[in-house]
Amino acid sequence: MNRSGVYNYASAEKWLQGSKDKSKRTRSLYSYGLTLERTSPTSISVVYRGWSTAGPIVTYYPDGSCVIHGIGRREFWQSMRRMYSEYVEGLSVCIRKGQLIISMPVDGKTPSKVTKCRSCKGQGTIPRLCYGPTHNCWDEDCERFQAYKEVRDKYWSMQINSPEGREMYSIMTTLIHKHATCKHGYTGSHNTTETYDCHKCSATGQAEYGNKQKGRVWDGETSFGIDAEGNYIELKEE
Repeated sequence: MNRSGVYNYASAEKWLQGSKDKSKRTRSLYSYGLTLERTSPTSISVVYRGWSTAGPIVTYYPDGSCVIHGIGRREFWQSMRRMYSEYVEGLSVCIRKGQLIISMPVDGKTPSKVTKCRSCKGQGTIPRLCYGPTHNCWDEDCERFQAYKEVRDKYWSMQINSPEGREMYSIMTTLIHKHATCKHGYTGSHNTTETYDCHKCSATGQAEYGNKQKGRVWDGETSFGIDAEGNYIELKEE
């Protein structure tokens, strides 16, 4: 969670002024492993110290631009997404089909596309699923379940670590059972005649599949820049 309000050079400069360090070169961002450090007279970086291969993740410059430094290792992608979105205004990083996608507001969105809901296939409702016979019978009409409930209530009302409690627990476990079929007569999971409203389309049968933020695939390793207007800048390799 970004509690510092740091998202560009000006806000980073202001945050460093509150440092207890006389040189005003470094200050914690109060987020695990993250510090703000002045890396040159004209740059300030958000630095992560938690990984052996980590270092600066974002570097801010006075003209309003910044550089996003890749970390690379796939197991860090979830943490990368969080940090970049918190410390770079307007930057969105998501995972689609196993790839990192980066996008900025200037990239725009895809055209609006309202069509039949894919979750409920346009029905507006979804059949309720029965998972078949469970390992613990919960049928109120079952005599054995009623016996189990009676023993369970007695067990909960006594000292469970006492000899009587342990004996009652042993009796209770023998009453736990599983039917051969569910109450609908099936041996496995199946759809029932009951339904519930589709959450995707709010029971309308139509859903929006457009208006998605455009972006570009990122390997998570190659550094790139963002100018003051929010445009992507491809950096030349040194």
